[in-house]
Amino acid sequence: MKRELELQKLADEIKGQGFKAICFWLPSYGVGGGVLAFYRFAVCLREKTDLNVYYVDYEGGYLQEMLHDAGISLIPYRDEDYAFSLQEKCVIITNSTRPILLQQMRPDNKLLFWHWDTAPCAWELVFLQNEAENYFQLCMEKGAMVFHDWSSWDILSQNVGFEFKKAFLPVYIDPHGAETDGGLICEIEMHLTWLGRLVPDKIYSLFYVIENLAQYPTERKKVFHIIGDGRSRKEVERYCARFGSKIVFDFRGTMDIEELDEFLVENSDVLFAMGTSVLEGAARKIPAAVVLLGTAPIRSDEFFWIFDSKEYCCGVLTTQKKRFGAEYSHFRDMMDDIFEYGMKKELGERCFQYYEKHHSGVGYTAGCLLEVAKNSSMTMGDLQTCIRYVPYHHIKLMQRTFFGRRLSDKVIFETDGGET
Repeated sequence: MKRELELQKLADEIKGQGFKAICFWLPSYGVGGGVLAFYRFAVCLREKTDLNVYYVDYEGGYLQEMLHDAGISLIPYRDEDYAFSLQEKCVIITNSTRPILLQQMRPDNKLLFWHWDTAPCAWELVFLQNEAENYFQLCMEKGAMVFHDWSSWDILSQNVGFEFKKAFLPVYIDPHGAETDGGLICEIEMHLTWLGRLVPDKIYSLFYVIENLAQYPTERKKVFHIIGDGRSRKEVERYCARFGSKIVFDFRGTMDIEELDEFLVENSDVLFAMGTSVLEGAARKIPAAVVLLGTAPIRSDEFFWIFDSKEYCCGVLTTQKKRFGAEYSHFRDMMDDIFEYGMKKELGERCFQYYEKHHSGVGYTAGCLLEVAKNSSMTMGDLQTCIRYVPYHHIKLMQRTFFGRRLSDKVIFETDGGET
């Protein structure tokens, strides 16, 4: 009850600033940790406050039916639209890479950007006219950038050349109720699970789990469940085929929450993942190992249990590993602890305790969200001082070249009435 009252108190303070609405802006056809986090925030604020809650998404997107069932207003996002249909003054919350998707809207709408990317972002491709530096400076000055963990804070600070304030909005998930009893799935088998999208910036993390599993000496049958889908699935399937004589692979695709709940408890001795996905295991008392991330093959046998993390970190790049300085564990030792020394229940309990202390309860983190939203002073008008044109994706960059050498650029802005 205390947390619910605090949510309404924060909502009242935001309304006192002139904002009666919160709008989550994350158009996506796929499912990922960020999408689910935004959805959970939206549901919580819809239920626990009197704020008007909106969600911008593609029609037919993953969340459409879920949003309808939760009574949250869906504002359809269309690539061809220039103007935002919502005229109500609101707080817009989106990912740090999405300002270029924002449409023409009220200049007094407030903005908050959540940076959850651990992999380096190609900001020169996001901002075609070299606006990135001004964008970051503006976000820092206006208190409009928050981070989901140490890794996202570190990578962006390294990328831009100055340290942002450590303002964290950790990823949280609600307890599910279902949890493992701590026993092995099968005494003569070992069941490992991967949970995560099969996309280019994640598959090398999956591959090095597979390589370590293939090399692990055991008489047990090795079963590896792969939950998730994405544009790299065919590449993953081809890679797994190389280890078909050593590992039984079980591709499960994308699951809804209820199906995931049951499957993880009934089929996982240990979960390997990153971000929100690793918490899905910890919340069910399944030993949850955090993988290293990289955009090239990862030659390592090291991971870290979620309970060995700090500053809410659920994944680090190989280049961050030393700076982060967690207690890393070797794959063979981790498997031995579970399958040879019977420590599945103990490790699962420790993972659950960490999750419960740092990542449990969307009500609390929704309060954190309202707090940082309240403190942000960045408006759409401010953003347009460093991003010349909104919606940004309606610009065309025309390049003049001479024998392959770039001479100059010309930017053409498309408007309702044509090009300018």
